[in-house]
Formats: sequence, structure tokens, C-alpha cells
Amino acid sequence: MRRRPSCCPDSPSLGVGYRFHLNNFIMQVGAEAQYSWNTHPMPTIVQEQTMYDADLNQEEFKLIATLFDRKDVYHLVSVNVPVLFGYERERFYALAGVEAGLQVYGVATSTALLTSTGEYERYIGLFEDMPNHGLLTHPVESGKKQYSTGLNLLLHLEAGARVDRYSRKKGFHVKPHLHRMYVGAFAQYGVLDIHGSKPLGDQMVLDFTSGVSANILPVLISNQTAGKTVHPFTVGVKFTALLELPQKGKSYIYDYNRVSTDYRKRGGNQSIQ
Repeated sequence: MRRRPSCCPDSPSLGVGYRFHLNNFIMQVGAEAQYSWNTHPMPTIVQEQTMYDADLNQEEFKLIATLFDRKDVYHLVSVNVPVLFGYERERFYALAGVEAGLQVYGVATSTALLTSTGEYERYIGLFEDMPNHGLLTHPVESGKKQYSTGLNLLLHLEAGARVDRYSRKKGFHVKPHLHRMYVGAFAQYGVLDIHGSKPLGDQMVLDFTSGVSANILPVLISNQTAGKTVHPFTVGVKFTALLELPQKGKSYIYDYNRVSTDYRKRGGNQSIQ
């Protein structure tokens, strides 16, 4: 299971795979399902527009609309396939390779607070908190919007340690047909542009159908990011548990480094069954 922070996210993933050991060398392949819940604080937007006040004989004034406390939230589900190569010695290991991912579900939402104030030429100061003039503060939201990231190809780097019971003299205390456990840190960088959604409009469009409101959009599906590229960079912590596959004949899990050391001490031609 992994947790992948990028901005302010909660992104657990769960997968299964196969790890092949040849002496100290490792090859690992598999498949994982990842759910990402990313919350991104967004900057304030201010728009000004000339208006006419019906309660003051159509007097002209400047409406100032401020969209603040903005948050874009993305819910993504993807299927990833890693292909990694590495090296393990004693309790430490390192892996590097690539991981391909394909999104199967994506939704984006945006929420904010909208404050509208009025500036009149013949009055000092701003008119605010005046519901009868449509000048007030209230929440606005975009609703759920479909979001697509396209194919994702990640460079993967990982390092960590085995956390089974271990001693330098006896190696790892692993019973037959039981597991090995590892904890490591990893980093990933996306080499492909995952910005796959077409823009649906501006981030903020003022709406006067019922007072002063606004239609808003998450930034990655707005006109403001049209033509831009998005390359994810993530870091996190990974826990791995390995189970021995059934084998024909006599077999048991052993620590290669320990067996090699014992072989050199005993000398002679000896084999492991």
C-alpha cells in the first residue's frame, strides 16, 4: 500500500505483483489500483464590472467581485503496471524502472467564497454586506465535472529496508513458506503530459440572474490552462509483503548472503537443495 503526496492529497494504492530474485539482483512486475484524492488551494480571483443601481435611479457604480478561499478537488482512479529492476544486500534494497498508468475514472470539483462590493463615485468607501443591492458574501461551487488524464508513464525510484528480524551472525529469521516485509520511500516523475481534458470555459464567469453570483470551474478544465502541460511528481512511503510461491520438491526461503558466508567458511563443494 502506498500514500502519494503531491499538494495536499490522500492517495492510497493497493497492488499485487511478482518479485524475482537472482542472487542479489531483483526484477519486479505487477499491477495496482490507485485512488487519488487531491485538494489544491487556488489563488484569489478579482473581477470588476460597470453596473447600474436600479434603487438609485440607475446610478452607475463599479461592481468588485472577489472569489477567494478557492479549492480544486480531483478524484482519480487508475490502473498502474510497474516494471522495476534493483539490487538487495543484507537488509537494504533499491529499485528503479518505469510504471505505466491508465485512468479509469476522474471527477473534478471547485468550491469558493464570493464577495461582491460596490464602489460609487459620489460616495466614500465601498458598499458591502447589502443584500438589497446584491452585495454580500456566499459560497459557490462548480458541481462535478468529468476530468481525464490520459496515459501516464512514470520514472520510478525506490529504496528501503527489510524489516524482518535480523542479526549479522544468523541473517534473517525467516521460517519456511512465510513472508518477507519491506518498508521504503519512493519518488515518481511523469514524462508524459497527462493534461487530457478539453477546456470548458473560464475559471470564473459572473452571473446576475439572481443577485450577484458566479459560475466557476476547476483550473485544469478551464481556458486558463488550455495548451499547458501537466507532469506529475509524487513522493511517498511503500510497504511490501512477499509470500513464497509453492515449489516442487524440497524448498525453503533462505537469505542468500548468509548461505554464501556459511559456504565460504565450510569450504568444499556443497550445494543447496
